[in-house]
Amino acid sequence: MKITLDSRKSIHENAAAYFERAKKAREKRAGALVAMEDLRRHIAELERMRKIAGQEAVEKTALVRKEAAKREWFEKFHHFRTSGGLLCIAGKDAKSNEIIVARHLEQGDLFLHADIQGAPATILKGGKAAGAQDRREAAQLAASFSSAWKRGFTAVDVYCVDKSQVSKSAQSGEYVPKGGFIIRGTREWFRSVPLELAVGFDPSGKLAVVPNLLKGTLAKAVQITPGEKRKVAEGVVKALALSKMQREELMQVLP
Repeated sequence: MKITLDSRKSIHENAAAYFERAKKAREKRAGALVAMEDLRRHIAELERMRKIAGQEAVEKTALVRKEAAKREWFEKFHHFRTSGGLLCIAGKDAKSNEIIVARHLEQGDLFLHADIQGAPATILKGGKAAGAQDRREAAQLAASFSSAWKRGFTAVDVYCVDKSQVSKSAQSGEYVPKGGFIIRGTREWFRSVPLELAVGFDPSGKLAVVPNLLKGTLAKAVQITPGEKRKVAEGVVKALALSKMQREELMQVLP
């Protein structure tokens, strides 16, 4: 090691200067070692957090895919199973009304509609062979998701017909708006159907909205009637202690 002495200083002064330099070097080295150790710990923590975040992302993606895989074709519409086990579906807008009738209305089904402008196309699968209770349940869904709900009605008339009576072909003087249909022939009427729904959890644990006639089939069921959507939702959220995700789902399925 090369040592340089200051000729203007004594041997003792030169030694003291080197001692001081060595002391400062040791202090810097100690500080550097502490900093390095802190850096290692910080890197390790970041790596741990990255792995956790990555695992959570993987689990969330898997859950979303799992839920998506479980979804049935009818889950894109308002839907429920009647007390007799029949599937009932209703459109959410003009486009889905068109889809329901064009793709899913078959021979043996019943088409239901509230007697008011602005109502969902509703289909009771196998409805022609259904009993009176199943038909009343389907009628209550058709009524509750109609514009009568937002207008604050307590009840509305609903009719049903079979597939052969539903058409998109207008005759002279007739106009068929998007999502609308021409109904011909005799109709079966359900008079003054109450606008009432029930919200709760179905046997599989999923959040469900069904006609109030089926309230007893749900766990922790809450009956709802026409009112301001946000306030209705707040009441349901409080009664059922819904999670954030369930709250978002609720807002999508309420009238």
